[in-house]
Amino acid sequence: DQHTVEQALRGLDLFVVTDFFLSETAELADIVLPGSVWAEDEGTVTSLEGRVIKYNKAVEPPGEARVDWHIVCELARRLG
Repeated sequence: DQHTVEQALRGLDLFVVTDFFLSETAELADIVLPGSVWAEDEGTVTSLEGRVIKYNKAVEPPGEARVDWHIVCELARRLG
């Protein structure tokens, strides 16, 4: 339930979120990393039927936003 989740998140020592807008969850975070939406990246997805579907980048992420896997790779690089 929402109350239980909110209490658990508030009880964390450090709560980091990547999101493409300031959601209710992001508002609870200590750090918000600006993420991007699917149209700001390119790659493939696999449908429930097992079909691999390619998608192309439509626009660049705005401002300091980054695609999620770039954020994870940069965080890993900086942490060693």
